[in-house]
Amino acid sequence: GNRIPSKGAYKKFLAKKDKEAKKAAHKAKEATDKEGTAAESGAAAGSAETDASPPGPVTYVKEAPQYLFGDLVMVQSNQETGRTFVHVSKLSKDLDQQEVWVRARVHNTRAKGNNCFVVLRQAGFTVQGALFKSDTIPKEMVKFAGGLSRETVIDVQAKVVKQEVRSCTQSDVELSVLRLYVVSRAEVNLPLQIADAGRSEAEIEESVKLVEEGKMEGAFVRVEQKTR
Repeated sequence: GNRIPSKGAYKKFLAKKDKEAKKAAHKAKEATDKEGTAAESGAAAGSAETDASPPGPVTYVKEAPQYLFGDLVMVQSNQETGRTFVHVSKLSKDLDQQEVWVRARVHNTRAKGNNCFVVLRQAGFTVQGALFKSDTIPKEMVKFAGGLSRETVIDVQAKVVKQEVRSCTQSDVELSVLRLYVVSRAEVNLPLQIADAGRSEAEIEESVKLVEEGKMEGAFVRVEQKTR
């Protein structure tokens, strides 16, 4: 039949089982603690992003507001901002590493993931602004910039950085955006954009060929007196 273990062997067996139970309980506690820490970190991160977004219109007269971005309250003639704005045409590598304020229109935006590029236009001059998610630039600010409609008027505080940007008139600099505020929003789909009016003859001719081939998506044509 089955052998009956000695009293000493039975005590060792119980001690081993007790040790294994304590070890399993310790591992379970560690896993629970890690889950709790991760949840707290996620909640903190979510709260930080929520806190980064302004709850309503931002007032920026002389004192810098808490929020780095947002829609400004209605601009009125009795408001003195105390800020000096630099014309886009004056931006060059001579201002490298200097902080400037620029008021201009959004020419276009390109956003992907945690970065966004905004081309600003003032009186025909253009410069590229860049935002990258970091400790100082929240993701909500990057998303805000990427959602701006063309022709929207914005105020931007930025650091001028030497950078080759061939697509802009100010081709030797880029603006590293620090603050961004909307002064006046434009309708999302304006009937005629500056980009439409500035298309070259070659682009128009190529588009006409596409239309003749029945490819209407994304095509555009010249509007002349006889077609109005």
